Amino acid sequence: MAYKDMRTSLYVISTLGLFWSQATLGILLYDISNVFNFLSAVGCTCIAFWFPAGYYLMAIKKYGHKGESWKTSAYVFVVLGVFNFVVGLFSAVIGVVASIKAKA
Repeated sequence: MAYKDMRTSLYVISTLGLFWSQATLGILLYDISNVFNFLSAVGCTCIAFWFPAGYYLMAIKKYGHKGESWKTSAYVFVVLGVFNFVVGLFSAVIGVVASIKAKA
């Protein structure tokens, strides 16, 4: 199990950091849809862009490949995924700011 190999100080710091962020967001956020916006920004980007490109690049590394055109397409997918993630995260942050302003 991973937590048994982890340093105790890192485990405690990460656990307290996650708990603090959860408690802070629970106090500040008016609506839970903002949390789903963050999750969808990460999830959609991973499922649509990063996982397919990453698995393809790992397969090329493990099994080899003669053509380079598909490898270039995989890197384009990674770049598009970064763009999609930034836009989705920006949208989620705007939603959080609007939610905090509406609550105040």
